[in-house]
Order: sequence, then C-alpha cells, then structure tokens
Amino acid sequence: MTIIKQRAVSAKIHAKHLRAYINDERALMRDVQNIARREAWFKEMDETREVAGHNTAARKGAKNTVMYHQVLAFLPEECDVNGGRLTPELCMVYAKEYAQTRYPNQQIVFALHRERCKEDGIERYAVHMAINRTDLETLKRLDEGTGAKAKRERAAAVRALDERWCLQQVEEGKPNSRIHRQQPRDVEKKMLEQGKTPIKTALRDACHRALRKARDMDEYRAMLDAEGISTRICRGKLYATDRSNEKYEFSLPRLDNRFNSNLLRACFARNNGDPAVQRINVTIDGAIAKGGEREERVARARAEYLALAKERYKAYVKRVKPMEGRTLAEIPEFRLPRPSKEILDKETNLRVLEYARKAKSLRAELASDVVRKKKSGGTGGRHVRATTPTRAPEIERAPDRRNGER
Repeated sequence: MTIIKQRAVSAKIHAKHLRAYINDERALMRDVQNIARREAWFKEMDETREVAGHNTAARKGAKNTVMYHQVLAFLPEECDVNGGRLTPELCMVYAKEYAQTRYPNQQIVFALHRERCKEDGIERYAVHMAINRTDLETLKRLDEGTGAKAKRERAAAVRALDERWCLQQVEEGKPNSRIHRQQPRDVEKKMLEQGKTPIKTALRDACHRALRKARDMDEYRAMLDAEGISTRICRGKLYATDRSNEKYEFSLPRLDNRFNSNLLRACFARNNGDPAVQRINVTIDGAIAKGGEREERVARARAEYLALAKERYKAYVKRVKPMEGRTLAEIPEFRLPRPSKEILDKETNLRVLEYARKAKSLRAELASDVVRKKKSGGTGGRHVRATTPTRAPEIERAPDRRNGER
C-alpha cells in the first residue's frame, strides 16, 4: 500500500523549508492544481488566504495552520527503479488523482522526489504536496474533523486508489515492504565486496531482466530457460534453479517479493499495455463524450460572468479613485453578484479572488486612516503593508501646561 503522511504547517520556518523543498532543483517533476502562477505558487496561496481572512487564527491565542504538507510515498518494489511498474509520470498521475478525490477545491503544488534509504540504499519515489488551507468554492478553512478521523479517511482513500491501480496491498502482521529484507546480507555482502557475484544475486537479476519483457508466464519461463535457469510450478508457486549450480533451488516469491503471483500478473499486463494508463484514458474520453452541449452552455455562461466581473472592477476603480483621502469606512467595498454553482469552478474563483485582492489593496491605499508600515528589511519603502490604526492619535500638549495639568 502507498504510504500517506501529513503534517500541519503553522510555523513560518516550517513553511519556508517546505517551499524550499518543493522548489528544489533535484525534484524530478512538479505540477499544480488550481494555481494560476506556477512559479509564484507560495505567494498566490498567501494572497488567497489573505482575501479569505485565513492568515490569522480563527480563535485568539490559537495556532494558525496555513497549509498542510502531505507525502505519498510509494513502496520501493512498485517503482521502476527497482523493476516495478510505477514511472515518475505515473506517480504524478496517481498523486493528482488522489488530490482530486480528497481536495478538489484546494490550491495544491506537487513535487516528485527520488528518495534513498540511508540503511541499505534502496530508492523509491515520493510525491510531496503543499495543500493550501482555503477552500476556493466556499472560502472557508479546510476542516477534515478530528486528527484520527482524517487519518483513517486518508488511508481509506489511498487503499481504494491502490486497488484501482492494481498496486500491492498491505497484509496484516507483515511489514509494508519486504524489499529491504531481501538485500544482500552477510555472506552475499562479503562476496560482493570481493568482486564475486552470489548465486541468489545472479538469479534475481536474470529474473528481473526477463520480467521487463515477458507478456505471459509461458514466455517468461522460456526466457529464463534461455538464460540457463530451469523453472517449475508447484502449488501455485514458481521455483527456479540455476543450471550452473543445481544444488540450490529457490522459490521466486521468497527470493524477491516482486516475484509473487499478483505482481507477476501485473507486470505481464504492463508489458501488454499499462492498465492504469488505459483506464485513465478511457475515463477522460468518457468525460469528453458526456460533456457535449451542457459543457458548451456552462463555458459560455462562465465567460459572460468573467466579462461582467472585469467590467465591474473597472467601474469600481473609476468610482473610488476620486475618494482618495477619505476614511476607510467611507470608501465602498468591491462587490460582485454571486454566480450559480454550475459555473463556479476553481479557475473562475481564482479570477474573482484576484479582483477582490486588487480592490482591497486599492481601497487601503486611498484611505487616509490606514497606516502603512515598512516591513523589516524592506527596500526603501517600495514594499509596504497597509494596516488599520490600533490606537487613537496622540493629542498635542499645550506648551504652557505641565504634565498632569488639565
């Protein structure tokens, strides 16, 4: 089973480290969901939270979670670096399918890394996701209930996805991955250090080479026979013997967990045409076919609404610019008619949020009672942040009066 982990991001230093890891040049692939500016994803998420009021805690004194850091870590034996079927592209498709299932209205950025185990050097793929807290459809904070409940639901979603993708499921009482336990040990390690190839290592490598090409069991056994390996099937298990050393016979599933019957069938199916990719293509083709006239009507209504929003924003700018110098309360807020749920998709919400952010910034710039403070480490006032005053202005004391006199 694919492993799913999550950590809430509330500290600024945690958010900074997450941004650096997502943007790390060593990432094999990156992708986004509901993000308009890919290179400025961190800033765009911050602006979305600012408009929705989610950059401050809902309760006084509480920690404010701004985003979630989730990791989908794939089992080593499922990844192509260890002879499995998951390529980096398929891992990213899997992660995006998971995100659409669990968080269709969230802004998400994905980064796929190739990770290595420190103990034995085994590699695997892992997709790291930064999930923004603001729901673009409701403009409310993401709330999955209690931590235990959310953890169970995430695991159930991954388990269902693994089943659809024909990935290995975790068996009760057994470790998640046995590939680590099947690495060369003791005698094998010493032989490898001396430049000698152990029998098990040579047999394992030959079985993997054949498995990358074989399309069924008969072809697989024929390819092994050509490599000098005899095979037999007993009680549903495949046994192999290297004819150069017939003293030892090995059960393939015990030699390497990637040779169990379910994974062998999955590899044969992959060599005949990847079932997961075919399933995804069929789903996409079906969605396109079902769209038809309804999609055209919705797209037309969405375009009309965005054109209306653009005109309303232009009119708002013309209306409030002459009000420069008035108080913040006197300058009206930017309002738009609420669209129907049918046309309110993520892209439309992003455009509307952009107009709202610009209008809010303009209103603060024009108001006379909004104090603009430079950020620490600023560059000569080029970047300012508008804040409302927190106390009344001080009253000048008459020069002929002493302190304490009324």
